Amino acid sequence: MQVVIDFFHAHKPFFDAVQMASSVVSLLGWLASFTFLTLAWSKGWITGLSLFGMNVTLARQKEVAVVMSRATRERAFKDINRKPGERSQPTADLAKLNAIISRAFTPDEQANLIGKAILWVDDNPSNNQNEVTALRMIGLVVEQVESTAAGLAALKAHPYDLVVSDMGRGGEKLAGYNLLEAIRATGSAVPYILYSADGSKSMHQQEAIKRGALGSTDYPHELLDLIISHLGGR
Repeated sequence: MQVVIDFFHAHKPFFDAVQMASSVVSLLGWLASFTFLTLAWSKGWITGLSLFGMNVTLARQKEVAVVMSRATRERAFKDINRKPGERSQPTADLAKLNAIISRAFTPDEQANLIGKAILWVDDNPSNNQNEVTALRMIGLVVEQVESTAAGLAALKAHPYDLVVSDMGRGGEKLAGYNLLEAIRATGSAVPYILYSADGSKSMHQQEAIKRGALGSTDYPHELLDLIISHLGGR
């Protein structure tokens, strides 16, 4: 035993150098891992981590909540400017919105959502920028076109998992229904959601379903719920 101790003391500078080198290598490893995780998160390659048996949801879930809250606020502001007597949109139920977003980031939902494609038809695509951003952040592919003709051409050229459409486009007040009818006439059963002013009124919801749509809404959180419920596999 004494021989070992004497050997250690005699070669202490060597062992100190080895320990320092090991510490440097360990530090570099942590830095490399942190850099990779940061890059993977920013690129959307990962949405969460599992550490010591616990699932850790990272910041992207909060980012989606912020974007969708912004979408709700902007649509509510536009409601304020409606004509007298027209319905005003209420504030979003944040608890419900957060629950919907949390569901989108569960492993099972993510496995079903990532990579699925949505075609969004609206002659004012900038009106839906927050919603589109949020959908892309949860892993969906969203392509936007501005007319019925462009929508039909896109569906003919590429497969989509779901279509979202506004109702009135230009002078065509029922463009949303007309596009749905044209799609069904081709034999396509692609799921279809109407997202337009007053779309959450029961009369519009009933009519949309009657015509073969998944539903109709003018609330961002309801739109997100419809999309996740269908494409997420529930």
